[in-house]
Amino acid sequence: MAVLPTTPPAASLAVLRAYAPEAALVRGGVNALLPHKIYNLGIPDILADHGLGAARFTGWRYILRSPDGEFRVVEIAEDSATGQHAFVAFNAGGHVDAFVATHERISASAYAAAKDYEIAVLRAPACFVMAAWAGGVGHDGSVLVPLAPVHSNFEAGREYDAQTFVTTLETTAREMTKVGRVGRGRPPGGNPLIGDAGLARTGV
Repeated sequence: MAVLPTTPPAASLAVLRAYAPEAALVRGGVNALLPHKIYNLGIPDILADHGLGAARFTGWRYILRSPDGEFRVVEIAEDSATGQHAFVAFNAGGHVDAFVATHERISASAYAAAKDYEIAVLRAPACFVMAAWAGGVGHDGSVLVPLAPVHSNFEAGREYDAQTFVTTLETTAREMTKVGRVGRGRPPGGNPLIGDAGLARTGV
C-alpha cells in the first residue's frame, strides 16, 4: 500500500512542456514532477453541507525544482466539459514548499503504508484555505493538511480527518459570508486583497 502516482492527460503534459520546456528533462519522467489534481470548493457548496463530494476538479499542478533547489509549481487548467487544457500560472514560495514537505510526510506515514491514497490539492479560495488532500483509493478515508498561510481557524501542517476539516471549513465559510455581508473586518490569517480569481492565477 502507498501513495499512488497520478497520471495526467497527454494534453496537459503538452501544455506544461510548452511553457516549461525543462519539464521534459526532469529525471524520473512524469512521476518526478509530482503531478497532482486540483479541486476547488466554493462557499455555496460548503454551506449546502455537500462535504468534500462537492469539490470541483479544475486541473493539474506540477512541481519543478530549479538548479539552486527552489521548488516552483506550474498549474494547467482542464475543462472537464471540453477536454481543453490551458496554462494558468507559475508560482513559488511557502505553499509550494509546504506541499512538497507534506507530500513526503504523507508518503512515509503509517496510514499510507496500510492503505492506498492519492494526493491532490483542495482549495477554498473565499475561505483562504488550501490543503493537501490525501484521498483514499478503494476506501473512504481522507487526510487533509492545511498549507501555510491559512485562515486562523485552521492549524497549518495539522492532519485533519474529513469530518473535522469540513466542519471547520463550514464554520469559516459562515464567518466569511458574514464579513462579506457587513463589509468590515479582515479574515484572520487571510489576505483581503486576493479574491477567487487572484488565487487561481497564483496557484495559492
